[in-house]
Amino acid sequence: MESAMHQSVNQYRQLLARGGMAAAELLGQLVRLFRRDFQCERVTIFLLDRDGRYVSAIAEGLSDMDIDVKSGEGLVGKAIEQREILVSNRAAYDVRSLCRVRDHYTGFQTHSLLAAPIGGKMGHVIGAVQLINKIGGEFTAADREQMAAVTAELATLGDRIPRPISNLWADWQEIAPPDEGTGAL
Repeated sequence: MESAMHQSVNQYRQLLARGGMAAAELLGQLVRLFRRDFQCERVTIFLLDRDGRYVSAIAEGLSDMDIDVKSGEGLVGKAIEQREILVSNRAAYDVRSLCRVRDHYTGFQTHSLLAAPIGGKMGHVIGAVQLINKIGGEFTAADREQMAAVTAELATLGDRIPRPISNLWADWQEIAPPDEGTGAL
């Protein structure tokens, strides 16, 4: 019998293997899986843009604004820089976190964060996932382990979604399945 974590990881793998899905739909489905599997209030997915910044491709609760992060900046930037999953269960008091500034502007209250880099096929960091406010507790070692398994599957995400300039979905291309021979779109 498959473990719950293995079944969950397979769902991400199957979602990423589907072709013909618009970028916004793929990202929306990824967010729903993250929220369900990690029991968190919000999810942000950052992708490396053409200018070398990590830009929010989707940021729940912030549809009218983009967030960009530099390597080493905030918990997400530090996760990217260190290439490891970082957790802060007291984010409002964590000097690594930028949530106090962002919460001031948005009115949202961040209590806990899990930030994980998304590594690409060539070993470069192509993005990051940020989970916000674990429901009913704190992010755990089991959450970190599961996130490591999931982000390993997301290595193909950079091939599937055009590099964002902003999260204006209408400008994005349809996603086609990768060409079997070359791995190209």
